[in-house]
Amino acid sequence: MNDISVIVTAYNRKDYLSQALTSLLDQTYRNFDVILATNFKYDVSKFSSLHISCIVLDGNIGQFLIEASKVATGEIVVFLDDDDYFAKNKIETIKQIFDKPSTIYVHNKSRYFNDNTILNRVEKKIDFNMSSISIRKKLIYSNSKFLRELSAGQDSFLYGIALENGGKLINYKRTLTYYRQNNNNTSGHNNIKWLLEYKDNLLNFTNYCKSKKALKHYNRLLIINDFALFVNLGKKYRPKFADWFLFIYYAIISKEVRLLIKSFKMLFFETIIY
Repeated sequence: MNDISVIVTAYNRKDYLSQALTSLLDQTYRNFDVILATNFKYDVSKFSSLHISCIVLDGNIGQFLIEASKVATGEIVVFLDDDDYFAKNKIETIKQIFDKPSTIYVHNKSRYFNDNTILNRVEKKIDFNMSSISIRKKLIYSNSKFLRELSAGQDSFLYGIALENGGKLINYKRTLTYYRQNNNNTSGHNNIKWLLEYKDNLLNFTNYCKSKKALKHYNRLLIINDFALFVNLGKKYRPKFADWFLFIYYAIISKEVRLLIKSFKMLFFETIIY
C-alpha cells in the first residue's frame, strides 16, 4: 500500500508526457504509485521503476478522474497534467502536509515555464491548475456521481468539493509545480466551447451545493464565466446591470483585471453600435 497516488492525465497529447513522468522519477520521496489515464496508448517501459498503471479510455475529464481513482492505492491523490512537471520535493512536501488528518486539500504555488525557460510569472490561486492540487481520495469517491458528469474546469470543482466537505484546506506558498504556458490550455477565455461547457458544469454543481462557502465559490465563477462569454460573444450574453458590481469585485479579488478591461471595452463598443 502506497501513501500517495499520482494521477497523470493526457488527452490527445503525448509530446510532453516524458518530461512529466521524468519529474516523478526524480522525486525525493518514492512511496507512491502512478496511474496514467489517456485516450491513447503510451509506452512507459523506460519508466518501469514508477510501477505505472495505464488506463486507456474515451470520455470526459470527470470519467478520467473517477476511473483513475479506482486504481489508485494511496489515500492521498496528487494530480499531474501531461504538459506540466513537479519540483523534486513535491511529493515529499505533500506527504508531510497531509500527515495532519484534518487536511483534506492542498494547493501549491506554481511557476510558469515555456519550453526550457522558467518564467517570472507565478500562480497562487487555490482553485487553479490540476498539477498544483492534492486531495484525499475519499472526497472523489463521495462525489463521484457529480464528478462523472464533469467536462470542464476540474480544478475549480475539486476545490468546491473540498469546501463542501468542511475540512482543512491549505494554500501552500512555495513552488512545487511548473506550469507550461502554451496556446493549447483549454481554459483560455477565447475557447467558447470550453466556456459554455464550464457554465453547464457550474450550474449543475450549484444545484448540488449545500455549503455556503462552496455556493459562493461557484457563484463567483459563474459571474466571471458569464463576462468571459460576453467578451467573446457580445450582445447575446450581455450581463445584467447588477452583475457588473459583483463582477468588478470578483475580478479584482480573482486577479481577472484583463477580463475586466475587455468587458468594459465590449460594453462601450456595444453602446456605440446599438
